[in-house]
Amino acid sequence: MLTPVSLLTRIQMSSSDPDWTTFCKLYYPLVQQWIKRSSNQVEQNETEDLVQEVFLDVHRNISHFIRHKTGSLRSWLRCILHSKLTDLRRKQFPDLVNFTELQELIIASSSGAFEETKLYEDLFEKACNMTQVDFTPSTWEAFFRTQIQGEDPQSVAQIMNITRNAVYMARFRVLKRMEEVLDHLLG
Repeated sequence: MLTPVSLLTRIQMSSSDPDWTTFCKLYYPLVQQWIKRSSNQVEQNETEDLVQEVFLDVHRNISHFIRHKTGSLRSWLRCILHSKLTDLRRKQFPDLVNFTELQELIIASSSGAFEETKLYEDLFEKACNMTQVDFTPSTWEAFFRTQIQGEDPQSVAQIMNITRNAVYMARFRVLKRMEEVLDHLLG
């Protein structure tokens, strides 16, 4: 799932109710699903409490979140959830919990959701296809190599024989347009 960057920015800056509502609609079911997949030992009332604790933590700390790449927010949410699950298990079973196993379950459950992953991959592919036609091949390549493949902007600049600033500008322009496309597709 790609979080519209504009939504994330608005939440970090102003925390308006409509933006939080949209954010919660996107991620509340996902966090619930992670909890259910991570352990069949979690009761329904514990699940709801855990989700609330995760979102309370998100609300408190969203201004400190830095998006490094696609999927950063989901990784951050999983880390918060892992911490909350660990706290819960330590309270319930102080001497019996294998915390490494619990973390592996969370990772496996979040990466194993084929239908969910396929849906988001399809959405991302559609957004890429719609966005790519608006840019020159070199602009798209600079964006793709740095943002999607995670290559170093300076290396990409040298390989493409352009300035590092040109790489950053290309990435910014494509991200801005992709954000608009995703807002349209999700809206």
